[in-house]
Amino acid sequence: MQDAYTSTVPMVCGIEVKEAGGDYEAMMQLAIWSAAGLEKVKRLGRIQSNDLPPFIGWTSVGNEWKAHLSWMNSSGHLTMGPLRPINYDTGSLYGIFVLFQLISRSCSYLTLEYLPWLLREVLGPLALP
Repeated sequence: MQDAYTSTVPMVCGIEVKEAGGDYEAMMQLAIWSAAGLEKVKRLGRIQSNDLPPFIGWTSVGNEWKAHLSWMNSSGHLTMGPLRPINYDTGSLYGIFVLFQLISRSCSYLTLEYLPWLLREVLGPLALP
């Protein structure tokens, strides 16, 4: 990243937004971002691939939102897939409220579980002299 602030902040949840019809491109870009992020965390923390928690990501294509999980197997290969039952759109009030609830739960996981793990296992040891 080129931005002075965001280049120093750990990125923990990718969101790729495309216009209608750009589903494949959105998934590929999110997969690339997730693979790079997982590899960076793995190298910084000197952590085995199978010990990395999965990355959460979202694609928004037109009105449709999909939650994705990405993880590395023990040989370092990325697996990414949408969580099939968690596809909602912003075309209805019901879909919007469900989407808000899912994003809220994702934020809870990221702040209560993932970020403490990242600070303890990866960033904390890097700060030690």
